[in-house]
Amino acid sequence: MEIEKLNKDTSLFITNMSHEIRTPMNSISSAIKLLKETKLDDEQQNYMKIIEESSNKLIFFIKDILDMSKLECNAQQVKSHDIDKHVNLNYNKTILCIEDNIVNQAVMESIIKREGYNFISAHSGLESLKILNRKKVDLILIDIQMSELNGFETTKIIREGYREDNYIPIIAMSAYTASMSKEKCTQVGIDDYISKPFEVEKLLSIIRSYII
Repeated sequence: MEIEKLNKDTSLFITNMSHEIRTPMNSISSAIKLLKETKLDDEQQNYMKIIEESSNKLIFFIKDILDMSKLECNAQQVKSHDIDKHVNLNYNKTILCIEDNIVNQAVMESIIKREGYNFISAHSGLESLKILNRKKVDLILIDIQMSELNGFETTKIIREGYREDNYIPIIAMSAYTASMSKEKCTQVGIDDYISKPFEVEKLLSIIRSYII
């Protein structure tokens, strides 16, 4: 029993540590992607290359840690989507991003607006419910770990309050991938999932698969 408890505690520690690292790394990797698309001189490009390479190494290291955690928890992940660059964007669509991390929210706003989508932000599950009562949205990006209402609870309320003919695709974002089983997502009505830190193009590919 002591060994079993130790293994459980170790797995929980690894999962929590991964989350604490992955959340800021998501902002860093996304910001790097956006910065690379600006005008940089040769010296700045060299610095950017160093930052990007170091960031990628950290991300691979974090993924290795997470793989260990998933083996312990036997987590079944929601499918990932390959990049589909042939899907056309609809520039009249509105995306609601529910994220309580201010830095991540700002990065997401830059990514979404750059693609021509309308962007609405909510810093909590409760705030998102008020927004949905006033505005029409075409897709929801939601963080799982939030205070007051977490992503699962918020999604469940949204699904219970909207008719099938007004169905809104919901994509979950989380650094706690060990807890994100396909069954749990399906139960509350989450359509898809992407793990932090994520590649910007991978996120956009998922968005495009639901907004045509």
